[in-house]
Amino acid sequence: MGEAPRLTKAGADMIRSSQRVPRQPLRRIFAVPALLFATTLIGLVLGLTGNGWRDVIAVALLFLPLAFVFRAKSKSNIPQFQNSKESQSQ
Repeated sequence: MGEAPRLTKAGADMIRSSQRVPRQPLRRIFAVPALLFATTLIGLVLGLTGNGWRDVIAVALLFLPLAFVFRAKSKSNIPQFQNSKESQSQ
């Protein structure tokens, strides 16, 4: 079995600094997921029950969660892990 991945120095610093973040209320934590759920549900209902302009609105509402995911992925600053073999060769 190989060795466990090792956390880079930048990743360790980020984890240490993230431990100082104050608690947030549940309403703020779940606001975006609730909004994405509501837009997805409304988009599915509109897409299944209507034609024409309702389909256009349904597509726009169903695209919104994908846009959020791609935006979050592009701004992600999750610590990167390295294999110990890769870090030894550097």
